[in-house]
Amino acid sequence: MVGSPSTAETRQERKARTRQALRDAALRQLEERSFGAISLREVAREAGITPTAFYRHFATMEALGLDLVDGSFRPLRSVLRQARAPVAGSQDEIEASVRTLVARVDADRAHFRFISRERFGGVAALRAAIAHEVDLFVRDLEVDLARYPIMADVHPRTLRTAAGLVVAVMASTVDALLEAPEDDEEARSAIRRTAEDQLRMVLLGALHWARARDADADGRDGVGEGAGDGGRDRIGDGDRPGELPAGAAGRADGPGAGPGPGDAIRPDDTELDGAPPGRGPDDAGPATRA
Repeated sequence: MVGSPSTAETRQERKARTRQALRDAALRQLEERSFGAISLREVAREAGITPTAFYRHFATMEALGLDLVDGSFRPLRSVLRQARAPVAGSQDEIEASVRTLVARVDADRAHFRFISRERFGGVAALRAAIAHEVDLFVRDLEVDLARYPIMADVHPRTLRTAAGLVVAVMASTVDALLEAPEDDEEARSAIRRTAEDQLRMVLLGALHWARARDADADGRDGVGEGAGDGGRDRIGDGDRPGELPAGAAGRADGPGAGPGPGDAIRPDDTELDGAPPGRGPDDAGPATRA
């Protein structure tokens, strides 16, 4: 009786090692092929077990694939969440997130290659699982964007769109990193800079889009009057904006709330660093205060 717990623990450890060996074997097989092209027998042989023993760990090959999807996304969400927590400025957050993503890809290229390929691959269950994980990631980022005081009045639909674009940038960055030679630091640096620039553009664009909607709504309904369709209580609530006017205003409800009437929208007003110098809507010259 005394030895039973120890025996049970050893058996569980052995099972965990074999299960991990099957994951690793599948990832090696997937270096050059898609998941639908590898067989259970090949994976079992690579892992050093019989095909029959495979079923002690996974009910089907599809179950193994779903396990790989979970193993790819769960650590990534956790790592990126930790990377965003300690930094204060949005420029720092962008650079930290890109650095973290690059480091994660370098440390786990096999998982990222698997996800990159199977996201549009031939196994429907894996495509659906990856799409679900991507959607969870988008929702997490939507919550992150809402943390910015400058984004406080941006409509959730606009935040969700921006979050989706951020994830799309990250996915394209992963693809580029996987294609670039690991020892080509010049190419890798260019990929990082491109990702940072694209993320800044997305966030600046979301804020300007929201302010343009707000200004467009104010022009039609009257500021604070709620005429016509019941007014706007959130920025960016569904109608396409017109051209961004020179006097596009933020919510002028206190110091630091954003540009007021007559003010040009400038990147430094958005609190998102790293953007080019602001210009007026007709690009005629540097934006000036009225």
